[in-house]
Amino acid sequence: MDFYCKYPEYEVLAQRLTTIPKFWDGKKSILELKENNFQWRQIEWIGFWFEYWCKNNLSDIMEIPYHNKIKNVTFDAFWKFPWDFKTHATNNGRFVIVNACSAIDQAISEFDYFGLVIVKGTAKYDNEERSFRNWHRDLKGGKTSFVQEREQRGGYSRTRKTSFEIKEIIGRRFDAESISRFHRFQKGFREPDGSARKEKFMIDPKDIDSEIIFHIKF
Repeated sequence: MDFYCKYPEYEVLAQRLTTIPKFWDGKKSILELKENNFQWRQIEWIGFWFEYWCKNNLSDIMEIPYHNKIKNVTFDAFWKFPWDFKTHATNNGRFVIVNACSAIDQAISEFDYFGLVIVKGTAKYDNEERSFRNWHRDLKGGKTSFVQEREQRGGYSRTRKTSFEIKEIIGRRFDAESISRFHRFQKGFREPDGSARKEKFMIDPKDIDSEIIFHIKF
């Protein structure tokens, strides 16, 4: 393991993150989330399992979740300033979508910074028979009304991740100048009920090395 921390005040957080399991099995993780009644029905289980792990292992360092909404948006944690936790499968796309632009801008205005912890790794995916999807669906008690409606209109169903292996964890701290350089995503998009979606920042992890505060390679 390679460990780098630019600022001593963040070393306690970075060191704690080195204890996270390197390999996450999908079924085992979802069953653990179900046992603890934590977002176990969600398709993108890797993101929610990381949030669950942080809640159980970082709550003596950070307030998780941060209970004071900003622009009616919830952040995953607060320590010195608001933070979000993200997972990124590097074999499935280049960009990471983070929180609402208006909320991050306001957080930086109030606290000078916005923090982001990104877990990067490789995922394995469901087989052609969709065995993992079917297992998860059965665990939830069958098809939901949303799934049934999507199938009726011929909508696309994402291929599920069956496992995730961590390669690195990166902590970043953004100020107003650095956050202004990133792409904005979902402008003009609508929810199924017709309401406007919140515009979000979309970042390329390779473009933001100057904002790294710690970096762990497994």
